[in-house]
Amino acid sequence: MKEVHMKRFLASVILFMVFAVVFPGFPALGETTIPSVDQQEIPYFKSIGFSFKAKDFVVTELNIDKIIQVNLQTKQAIDGAVVFKAKLIFSDQTFPVKIIKPELTEFEADIMEITTKAADGKASEPLPIGHISFKLSQPDKLHSVAVGKLNIKIENEKLSGEYELYLNELQIPKAQQQNNKGK
Repeated sequence: MKEVHMKRFLASVILFMVFAVVFPGFPALGETTIPSVDQQEIPYFKSIGFSFKAKDFVVTELNIDKIIQVNLQTKQAIDGAVVFKAKLIFSDQTFPVKIIKPELTEFEADIMEITTKAADGKASEPLPIGHISFKLSQPDKLHSVAVGKLNIKIENEKLSGEYELYLNELQIPKAQQQNNKGK
């Protein structure tokens, strides 16, 4: 009985070796066709401007990056869900931004609190402390301007409140602009 099993085993090994010699392009066992991917951040919207409340104003910046997945072998973007990463610089403080509507013609986002770690080392879940909305328009061929509203409630009560928002879109470097086309 053991000889029969041994003969079958040897026959299958020989058959496998012949198959491997006859079909050398056949992928080896365990080889995968899943591509290696990496995440790449591409500038989506960079701006600087002012937030006005009555006669007071605050220098304001909004920077949004698009995060895409890139196939490392072909260097091409992989189709799929696009994720955005954004930050708002309001006066001298930087706040994370959670985007609700990424379209620049009707942009909306929540301004999130800055997370801090508790004594036990765990970070608390960030809560919204404000909202930003704007519409991007192009008053001439060279410039894009975002006009909208910014509401924020922070510890500095003098800076808290509702603002009229005016942002000038900054030019994205041409190399990064070409990577951003069609994505």
